[in-house]
Amino acid sequence: MINDSHDAIRQPDDRKSIRERLKALLGYAGSTDEQAARRRLVFRIYFITQTVGQLVLTVVLTTFAIERGELKTCPEFTAINLLWVARTTFVSYLLLWMYYIRRRLREVGVDDVSLPASGQSTGTSFGAEIPPTVLCLMRVVSQRSATLHRRLMLQVCPVMTFALYLATQIVWIARIDHCLHSAPFSTALTCTISVYVNLGYAAWNLPGVVRDFRKKLWEKQKAEGNAQQTQEVHRV
Repeated sequence: MINDSHDAIRQPDDRKSIRERLKALLGYAGSTDEQAARRRLVFRIYFITQTVGQLVLTVVLTTFAIERGELKTCPEFTAINLLWVARTTFVSYLLLWMYYIRRRLREVGVDDVSLPASGQSTGTSFGAEIPPTVLCLMRVVSQRSATLHRRLMLQVCPVMTFALYLATQIVWIARIDHCLHSAPFSTALTCTISVYVNLGYAAWNLPGVVRDFRKKLWEKQKAEGNAQQTQEVHRV
């Protein structure tokens, strides 16, 4: 009887919602070291899966497109697809480099390093202005390498991705009617990449939009509540 009562008391605590279990599985259920390690593991799995999947899909569909002579009938889609492969390879290199640097920094006693886009800088004894992130990276790599990779991550990569995204949308609108029938494999690959990129931009920007909307809604409700209190005070 006593054990049954303990089990009955323990059951509500052990029952977690699907959302809580999913957050724990992805590493977002708390700020513990275990959850942080889980987040890093999930990111690595996602990164490897989507990178390998995109490369394999691109190679397979591009091979079929070449065999069907689609390079001549629709070269625009083929060029866009290959540019996305080059961009994915470039980003993969930067992420792998950052992963290697983080391991090196942990070896010298630095837990983590971020790459903020702020313009803050730190003066040196020679009078030069060096961003704090570069100073941190200089503990394991040269100043030239640290500065170069920081600029590639913060400046080159975002501009490249956005320019390629715009080019993909323009080419898609301009050539879809022609390439849909004459180059089905190239069209399928371009469509897949376009959908993936659109979902990626939505996933990146949607949380910020939702936060702004909730903040404005809360401010509006607060203002309405203050207005009602003021009216009640005047009535009294």
